Amino acid sequence: MTYTLPLLVLLAALALSWPLGKYLTWAMEPKSPGTARLIWEDLARRLLGSLVQENQRWAGYGRSLLLFNALLFLAVFAVLLLQGSLPLNPDQKTAMEPSLAFNTAASFTTNTNLQHYSGEASLSYLSQLSLLWLQFVSAATGIAALAALSRAMSGQRSVGNFYVDVWRATTL
Repeated sequence: MTYTLPLLVLLAALALSWPLGKYLTWAMEPKSPGTARLIWEDLARRLLGSLVQENQRWAGYGRSLLLFNALLFLAVFAVLLLQGSLPLNPDQKTAMEPSLAFNTAASFTTNTNLQHYSGEASLSYLSQLSLLWLQFVSAATGIAALAALSRAMSGQRSVGNFYVDVWRATTL
């Protein structure tokens, strides 16, 4: 009786692994067919311009990943430090203490989501939205890194384009 739930969870994971793996392959592989993808990719190319025009080797991909995550961290860190003077703060929440803001921004950027505060009592609406957005985008960077690693291990010369992969992981 005590093994029923763990066994059901294991069986559900096994049953879902094949279709989800096929879906992720379709979503992250640049040459897979699909008309819905063309609309999103066209929008990404218009928004990001030259960032998405060429495939990257592993070093460029890694630099793009680190730069992107550094910018995410700085943006959310600034929002947490300046929340008292930013919009979407009807309760007039004051700025978060710098070390707590650093820890929060770093943990959400790395998708560990460590919280040493009471969300609604400490954060403005904009700060909460920033952290919520970071929960999705930081997971997308992890999926993009895994896609690049998979391409590299399969022997492909190019590991893709980081910004396109993050776009796909976020929107598809």
